[in-house]
Amino acid sequence: MHDQALSVSAAELVEAWRVFTPVLHHIDDERPQPVLHPFGELPEGYVAWTESHGVDIAPPARHWGAAEAEAHAAKEEAAAAALASAVEKAELAELRKRDPFSDASFVF
Repeated sequence: MHDQALSVSAAELVEAWRVFTPVLHHIDDERPQPVLHPFGELPEGYVAWTESHGVDIAPPARHWGAAEAEAHAAKEEAAAAALASAVEKAELAELRKRDPFSDASFVF
């Protein structure tokens, strides 16, 4: 037996062919050239087309180079270390409030 969730129903298949058949015929008849653009950039005219068709697009994701990624990671690590240090100091101060004998200056 196989998982039905991984298959399409007959109705879904018919609808997919109904939607894509005209597109495939257009490609066969017109032989449009693909729109080439550099990796990671939007094709020329894409934003104008989406705006004219009422399509809301999210801004493209930020891609970092290796140096940028390492600098960001170091910055995040430093921030995490500073936060851990501040939490540790606050916890120690709270402990001293509760236990006056924890101070190193107390001598028996």
